[in-house]
Amino acid sequence: MSPPLLRTAAWMVPALAAALAPAYADAVRLSARQTEDGAQIEARWADGRSGDPPAVEAQVEAGVLRLRFAEAVEVEAGDLAAAAPMVVSFAEADGRDVRIALRRPLEAHVGRAGGARVVQLAEPGAPAR
Repeated sequence: MSPPLLRTAAWMVPALAAALAPAYADAVRLSARQTEDGAQIEARWADGRSGDPPAVEAQVEAGVLRLRFAEAVEVEAGDLAAAAPMVVSFAEADGRDVRIALRRPLEAHVGRAGGARVVQLAEPGAPAR
């Protein structure tokens, strides 16, 4: 190989590996339901296996809930807006991040329950459940 071709190959290998990495990540399915004071979003393994999916951080900023998983996962956001229409206007997933546009100001509290990561969305100042 000539030196220019070696330099090209040297940067292409890591770029190709990064591009293909999400294809090998485990899939997580998100589901939602409305509650009295907001909504509850659950993250479970898409294939139905037991055990908790990776930890998730939740942050609400400027009316958007951002969920970030601790490790690479392929997220199936489903139709969260249809499941919780009074709270969610739309959701999009991109790698390990999920962005959910909220219809009103809510706070996020993260927990675990029965093999799922649970994000409870409640009115600001409401106690975590």
